[in-house]
Amino acid sequence: MGKSKRKGKHHHQNEVICPPQYVYHDFCTQRVVKHIHPIVNIHREHIQYVPKHEFRPTNRKEVVDPGYRPFCC
Repeated sequence: MGKSKRKGKHHHQNEVICPPQYVYHDFCTQRVVKHIHPIVNIHREHIQYVPKHEFRPTNRKEVVDPGYRPFCC
């Protein structure tokens, strides 16, 4: 049989493998979030009493009797 090949990385005696360092490349994405502000419209009617002057005429009949006068001449 032939030579066996080692799979993976070859390490030399003077190499030290350190744990990996993670470098994050963050970016922001804007997303619209609705903020709903309810508005209640209230239509109020205020009653104000205002006087309205009405003049209602009435008719009545009166008889004025001056009395009996004798003729004097």
